[in-house]
Amino acid sequence: LLQLGELLASSPASLAAQIGLRGAEEWLEGGPLRLCERASHVLTEALRVEALLQLCQAHPAGCEERIGELMNESHESCRAGYECSCPELDRLVLAFREGGALGARMTGAGWGGCVVAVTRREDAAKVMDAVWSRYFQGQAQAVGEEARNQVLFATRPCAGAALLPLP
Repeated sequence: LLQLGELLASSPASLAAQIGLRGAEEWLEGGPLRLCERASHVLTEALRVEALLQLCQAHPAGCEERIGELMNESHESCRAGYECSCPELDRLVLAFREGGALGARMTGAGWGGCVVAVTRREDAAKVMDAVWSRYFQGQAQAVGEEARNQVLFATRPCAGAALLPLP
């Protein structure tokens, strides 16, 4: 990761030469693919995941605020660096943050998807009420009150997918 970070800090001409793509400078920075920005997002996302892992191992309780900051950084990187968010997700992320969530980011496949937010357990209902009034109620034609629990719900972190040995 450090070597990749050093490469991304290079000028586009230097990076193109180092990876054997002479003449591709316009594709690496500012061109239609914005490859440097996208690669930078991938690198910084990996570094955020590593930081989260270390944080949770060292301080399993009491690290909620830093987790929220990492989520906010991740969404900004997805939005600006990788350009895989959309205005609706950005507004929903903002509604969570303004509603009291410690952090929020888009998740899923991007270019649509959904939002995951982190909040303290005792604040979850208040945050969801705020998000409902800030974001969803203005879209009554798309999401009725009866669908609230289908589009806005709380969960707890738990183990994800795993390989289980067969007996």
